[in-house]
Amino acid sequence: MNESTARKSSYNVVIPLSTSASGASETESSYIIANPLYGNASLVSADELEILATFPRSRDDVVVFHLKDEGYITTLTEGEEKELMKKRYEEQKKPRTPRTAIIVTYQCNLRCTYCWTDHLFTSDTMGRVIDERTVDRAFDTIPQIPALESVKSMSFYGGEPFLPSTRSIVECILEKGSERGFTFHANTNGYYLTEFVPLFSQYAMEGLGVTLDGCQPVHDARRRRSDRGGTFYKIVDGIDSALDNGIPIGVRINVDSQNIEGLPAFKDWITEHGWANRKDISFAFTPVLPGKGNTPPGLLTYSEMAEKIIVMGKESPSLFKMMHYTWEYFVEGYLSRTILQGTELQPRPFYCSAHFQTFSFDLFGDIYCCPRAVGDKTFSVGQFVPELRFNRNFEEWMNRDVLSIPRCRKCDVALLCGGGCAYEAYLQSGTLFEGYCQQYRAFLEYGVPLFARQRMQ
Repeated sequence: MNESTARKSSYNVVIPLSTSASGASETESSYIIANPLYGNASLVSADELEILATFPRSRDDVVVFHLKDEGYITTLTEGEEKELMKKRYEEQKKPRTPRTAIIVTYQCNLRCTYCWTDHLFTSDTMGRVIDERTVDRAFDTIPQIPALESVKSMSFYGGEPFLPSTRSIVECILEKGSERGFTFHANTNGYYLTEFVPLFSQYAMEGLGVTLDGCQPVHDARRRRSDRGGTFYKIVDGIDSALDNGIPIGVRINVDSQNIEGLPAFKDWITEHGWANRKDISFAFTPVLPGKGNTPPGLLTYSEMAEKIIVMGKESPSLFKMMHYTWEYFVEGYLSRTILQGTELQPRPFYCSAHFQTFSFDLFGDIYCCPRAVGDKTFSVGQFVPELRFNRNFEEWMNRDVLSIPRCRKCDVALLCGGGCAYEAYLQSGTLFEGYCQQYRAFLEYGVPLFARQRMQ
């Protein structure tokens, strides 16, 4: 490297490791340097950071050599780095793992205490199920959307997609999708899973996402039938049936202040039930989130959740070896994967795939990009009945990236977080073109120190 032209990269992001958050003395006075242009993230000491900060005045040949090797010191000019970042940024905007879903119904047999889609329970939606003609239109539309050119996986979504009233159309979708080479996934409350497993066993099911919110008393107080009856044991039977038939299960625990303290007891129940050592079932918990015009009781902010996780991790270290918290999307190229596994860091134009490769088709002929927004025509990006046509929302969803959000253009970590969740930004500010920072701030303050500690160990 030519010493005379060497300079600090314009894309270095310095993240202090908070020892109060991680509870780890090993990370005291340590920092993460991340650089999404050159794809690296490194743990450095305060002294090493000082050498970088004062380069080229300070000299330490060994440290400078490593900083150059990782790209934190570069010979590229600011303009050359900018051009290189443009190429890497645009490359990340190309669809890689496109996703599509059919929204079978907006009905649901449960009345969860924190439901954020209860605004869909109206006379216009309840009792309605997608018909075969609309299913055919969805399948005909998929090849017309360039982002879905290579899609091979289809999800069932709702509402609750698996009800007695939906069985025949679910079978129809499975048949038609299989003829087109699709594999299948679904998110379900799991109540009627036992009845559907024999059908699923005949097709290529990638897996199912099922929610259990804790042990039976906790779960049944939160996720109950419309007649207020319990659901825990019936859902557990359905999960067991799916596992016995070779269908992988991802159990999701929706957490707020009313059930978070029950996670250790639920871990013990999982072990006693025999799920702890099975490779075909996994467990993750995520905060209960608000919906449009709906603020469920017991909500925890991302920082409040993180603080509780730190405390619980100290009290029960084995808890999070079984259950994983979704600090951020655990996707190749994101900072969490880089720290834990050493994979290449990528610039992140978007928060999630809703902005370039996810399309859901509903029973009324509407198309949605965001699964949290389905059923609310405010967020419909177009229609596929009687023919495909996109609207202004489509342009907004596709054009929302960190370069289109004024706050993000001024933010050092924008290329790591992707601007945050567009839906939550809308709930907070009434526009998609605003950053939503709370989740990633909590991740940087609490999650990154934990991940660094895990990697060091």
